[in-house]
Amino acid sequence: MNPEESPSLLLVIAPLLIYALLRENPGKIGPRGQWRLLQSLDSGLVSCDPFGAALVDTLNSNLHKFNAHFCRQYGQATAGELLTTLAAVRLALDDGARAGIDPRGVLNTLARFADTLGSDAGSTGYFPMVRSLLT
Repeated sequence: MNPEESPSLLLVIAPLLIYALLRENPGKIGPRGQWRLLQSLDSGLVSCDPFGAALVDTLNSNLHKFNAHFCRQYGQATAGELLTTLAAVRLALDDGARAGIDPRGVLNTLARFADTLGSDAGSTGYFPMVRSLLT
């Protein structure tokens, strides 16, 4: 795990962090799990906000590269390490807010994605912690 990832990269992989915490770590799953990841991203990661939409488009257009990076960097990460990285995402968004960038759209996009994953019976017990980092 690399705690010094760039803030923009952290933002783009945030949905993968959320998925890993609430479902299964993409670094530890096979092709069937990859299909479930794609299905979850397709159905749950939607944004009407320009900043959130840019995040979604960036992830979707290069998903294979971001997923490969995620698997290399976070495939063996513990839930605590993933939560710490998600907290770094929140910190990056808060820093952006201090610089005049409105992070609410991205936070709402990520929170809705977490809600979609957390509402399913297959969700892990990390939902309250993930949700608290996004609100």
